[in-house]
Amino acid sequence: MEILGENISGINLGFKVSKSPVVWGDKLFRKGKLSFLEPLLFHTPSFKLVIWGSALYRGHLWYPIIGKKRIEESRETELGKLFETYSR
Repeated sequence: MEILGENISGINLGFKVSKSPVVWGDKLFRKGKLSFLEPLLFHTPSFKLVIWGSALYRGHLWYPIIGKKRIEESRETELGKLFETYSR
C-alpha cells in the first residue's frame, strides 16, 4: 500500500479518547479478575434481556429522540454534504 501526501505523523490535534464502559466491562468479565463470573453473566437468559434492553433503548428511544436529529444536522454540514455525494 502506498500512502500519498504530506507526512503528518508529527501533528497532534489534541484529541482525547476515553475507554468505553462497555469495552471496559467486557474485558473485566471475560478476561479480567471477574472472569469467573463470565458464564453466569454471558451464558444465561438474563444476558438476552440485556441485549433486548439495549436494542429497545437504541432503536426506540435514543435514535428517535436524539440520534435522528443529530444525523439530520450533520447532513447540513460541509462534510455531511460531501458524504452524500459518495455512491453507495
